[in-house]
Amino acid sequence: MNFTWELCHGISFWAIIIGTLFVIAGTAGTHVSSKKIKIKEKTVQAQEDAAHQADSAKKEAKIISLTKQIEESKTKLSFHSKEINKTDSGYTVKILFEPSNLNPIGKLGFRAVIEDGSDTKILKFWPLGAFTSGKDSMNISDDGKTAQLVYGLLGGGSTKIELQLSGSARVLISGSHELKQFIIDVK
Repeated sequence: MNFTWELCHGISFWAIIIGTLFVIAGTAGTHVSSKKIKIKEKTVQAQEDAAHQADSAKKEAKIISLTKQIEESKTKLSFHSKEINKTDSGYTVKILFEPSNLNPIGKLGFRAVIEDGSDTKILKFWPLGAFTSGKDSMNISDDGKTAQLVYGLLGGGSTKIELQLSGSARVLISGSHELKQFIIDVK
């Protein structure tokens, strides 16, 4: 009976040891599994962050591309030619502007300023061709030294304006659609 008791006691001892080892092994396995899950979560998060950054970079590139297309499609005006004619009341100047493309131009604005201090006055400042205008389309200052013109060009293509002066003068012309200002010597 002593042997049986010792055998049972020995088996119980080893059962407790083995059970404890299984518990430790299970806890270690859970700990390892937990670390693997955390590593996998970090990897997935890093991949999502990289995908988000790539998506943001693509969107930014698309915005830059569209902005460039819009800028390129904007119609810009440039001075093309002038025709000066002497009249009974002074001079008539017809000024032709060329657009950078054939897109509809829409509303245009021009300004004429007599620069040389002469007694010459602006008598008329008006568009030629197909256009729309309103009651305030042409505005000439009281002293006749400055005039503004605003009108809508119907369709695309070139536009022409006419400036009537009471005499000879240097006239500064500026306008909308990124027109570079220039001077016309009227004589």
